[in-house]
Amino acid sequence: GIVIGDGRKAERIVFRAYGLEPYYLRSLPLHHSQRELHRTDGYTDFEVRLKPTADFMAHLMSRGQWVKVLSPNWLADEMQQWIKEALERYQNVSKPDKLKKN
Repeated sequence: GIVIGDGRKAERIVFRAYGLEPYYLRSLPLHHSQRELHRTDGYTDFEVRLKPTADFMAHLMSRGQWVKVLSPNWLADEMQQWIKEALERYQNVSKPDKLKKN
């Protein structure tokens, strides 16, 4: 991540990319430490070594359904919590018949 001074230590992060996402990640790596661990027809596993700061997590979230954190467990759990909170926001939105025009 690019955020500094939050006290986090660099660690090994493994994530799985689905669909066309592995091609994107090969072309534009998330970090200079990125390397490919395993490739199948359905997904590719990658690893990076960095400080898993909020900006890094937000970038992974921006990849939506195409990326899943495999380890460390605490990071996978945190990502899952972010997804749950986002889903709750959408579930609690009232759905007006028409959008108001200004």
